[in-house]
Amino acid sequence: MINRRFLISIVFSLIVGSSFSQDEINSKLHEFNLTIKYNAPELEDTLYLSVGNLFYNNDDLLLKEPIKENGYCRFKITTGSYRGRLTVFKKRKSTDVFKGSFSDYIPITPTNMYWDASDSLIISITKKADFKSDYVYLGYEYIFEGKGFQKYLLRFKSDSISFDAPCCDFKQAFDSLYKYTDPYSRQIEAGINYLNKNKALVSKYYYDLLKADLISSKSSNRFTFLKDFFNDKIKLKDSLISNRFKRNLFQSLNEAEQCNIPAYILSQSKSYIYYLYEKINFQNLISNGFESHEMNFKTIITNYKGDVKDKLIVQSFLASNNLNKLNESLERALLIINNPECKVALSRLRARTPGFLAYNFKLPDTAGNIIELDDFKGKIVLIDFWFTGCGGCAKLYSKVLKNAEKHFSYDSNIVFISVSIDLGKEYWLKSIKSNVYTSSQSINLYTGGQGKDHPLIRYYGISMYPTVLLVNPEGKIYKYFSSIDNTEFLISEIRNVQTQNQLTFTK
Repeated sequence: MINRRFLISIVFSLIVGSSFSQDEINSKLHEFNLTIKYNAPELEDTLYLSVGNLFYNNDDLLLKEPIKENGYCRFKITTGSYRGRLTVFKKRKSTDVFKGSFSDYIPITPTNMYWDASDSLIISITKKADFKSDYVYLGYEYIFEGKGFQKYLLRFKSDSISFDAPCCDFKQAFDSLYKYTDPYSRQIEAGINYLNKNKALVSKYYYDLLKADLISSKSSNRFTFLKDFFNDKIKLKDSLISNRFKRNLFQSLNEAEQCNIPAYILSQSKSYIYYLYEKINFQNLISNGFESHEMNFKTIITNYKGDVKDKLIVQSFLASNNLNKLNESLERALLIINNPECKVALSRLRARTPGFLAYNFKLPDTAGNIIELDDFKGKIVLIDFWFTGCGGCAKLYSKVLKNAEKHFSYDSNIVFISVSIDLGKEYWLKSIKSNVYTSSQSINLYTGGQGKDHPLIRYYGISMYPTVLLVNPEGKIYKYFSSIDNTEFLISEIRNVQTQNQLTFTK
């Protein structure tokens, strides 16, 4: 417990793009109150509240409040938005292996719970003494009270019931005639049954939104399996079997979507938009034999409209592994979409595309010196973004970057910059010395403890790690990579920049 008897109130104005109907928006500011009663064997002294809009999370705000001696922690928020998402976090213990890394915060509530600006909520959180896991649905018990508590309760209970229901074996998803049964159907059905029994507790809006989230849950696992099954079992079969597979699968997927939920509500469910795009991508894959952003883009603008269309378009670019070749499509998309949030999201993606001026960051190095990107004008600059505990980041360095650094060690016209979004400086310095994610041969920079909230990270909308930027001597983006599999490919890309800019090799 802490000795402080005061409460720091954080008041902010959260202004987001219009993803609500006009009758849901009021010109005056709204007040949203959240009280946490935290009961845990090892009580924290501070809790953290992530508050954001309904859909895109690049502008989420992370607020902190001290826990008073009686275990209460109170957040008071003034907001210009009508509704959004929230998650409550605690900070990792000093003994935790990931303490100080990007993964510094652990959720102690279900993530992305829906809030209304008029809510005045009390959540009692009790950590189960006999359970060591911090997994929300296993390690904690909750009591929801106060104005607007019903939607939080329904979200938690429906998710918990769905989680506890049995999941079918993926091997039994198709019968001998290739009729598909969704392995998650019983879990989804259990959650929806609970919602149906208790839908009188919430408005139709929240009933439909929670239902949309449930229907589209597990979409990543579902479509990964379907792609593998198609490629391994169906792709090379004769047309009769292939057509039967497609017909039965499409029918099953379409039947699962018959939820009678208005389109404007579906457009506000992140999981539903993600599911719908994965479905579009998969249907084009099995119809044409390969995945294509252009085919997906045409399907979206032909078959969808309004916010659903706009958000599917954004998702098509977020899901693309080849954004470097989509400049023209991005420009076209910006002319098509109308949703302001979507325009902002696409603008951030456009900042990653070839030819755009790279963000002139100013970051401290290990000695505390401030380094700017403009310091390296006239040179080729490779920037990789990482955090301690990121397995993909460690793999990228050991398999690719380490070898590329050695290959170009003789060339002073090529600079390797490594940017960590770790939250703790000492943790970052320790990771540099470990040579797991970077080395002393790189220019090692740090986002000053701001993590993903640093303006550099927000500018590019980086949410996946590792991420690599290749900047040409003019200070413009040459390419943006979400993954690089081998050294030879990266060396080839750097050589291409040298050739285009007529740089000579130097020692």
